[in-house]
Amino acid sequence: MRRVLANVSDDRLRQIAQLKYGDPEHTTREIAAKLSIPHGTVTVKLMRFRAAIRRELCRALIEEGVA
Repeated sequence: MRRVLANVSDDRLRQIAQLKYGDPEHTTREIAAKLSIPHGTVTVKLMRFRAAIRRELCRALIEEGVA
């Protein structure tokens, strides 16, 4: 996750991911309230972030010859 976050240029996405997956973990509704943004924005950004993590993991597995 840190590798993907390091390559994220969207500051808002970085904030959302850190709140969601940090310690303590926040719910999407808590994140939306804390950052004063719509709940839908939080969920969409998290979906895109998880997709980026999947792509990074797949790329790493292919490079290692595991996949």
